[in-house]
Amino acid sequence: LEIDWEKFPWQASLLHFAKALGNIHINNLETAQNELDILRSFEQELITLEDAYKANQVAIQIKTIEAWMQLKKGNNEDALALMNNAAEMESETSKHPVTPGEILPADELLADMLLALNKPQEALAAYEENLKRHPERFNGVYGAAKASKQLGNFEKASLYFKQLLELTKEVNSDRIEVKEAKLFLQSI
Repeated sequence: LEIDWEKFPWQASLLHFAKALGNIHINNLETAQNELDILRSFEQELITLEDAYKANQVAIQIKTIEAWMQLKKGNNEDALALMNNAAEMESETSKHPVTPGEILPADELLADMLLALNKPQEALAAYEENLKRHPERFNGVYGAAKASKQLGNFEKASLYFKQLLELTKEVNSDRIEVKEAKLFLQSI
């Protein structure tokens, strides 16, 4: 069965969002820009189709990609403003009952950005807000543990690292996050 993706711009946007974010993380900004242009075309198509909910979802993806591109370019204030805007847009949007959740929640990506900018206090607050809406997400729990550790709040870091190990107890994993949790808990 072959799917005609041109009939599904919002669904296709999920792939292009992931590709854009991945390319940003490996410093391939030209490819990320191409993916961003595709996302913008999907947003316009959804606006034309008068599908406001899905157009808004793509708009959040666009703001997120723009934010991370600004961060890679060293424009930290612009990056944070865009990422805060994306997180706010997402928090004000009720999830449609028959659609999948976000690939990466905007508030989690905001927390990641704050941590990358050496703002662990703000990052921890954003991770904890994210975990209220998206409990037990591996990346969110790990980020909260890491931010707590950077703040010197070892009690809170222990709580989050223990939660991370609980989430992965049935998994044979050699992920560095799991190793870090084990080492941290052994060291206290």
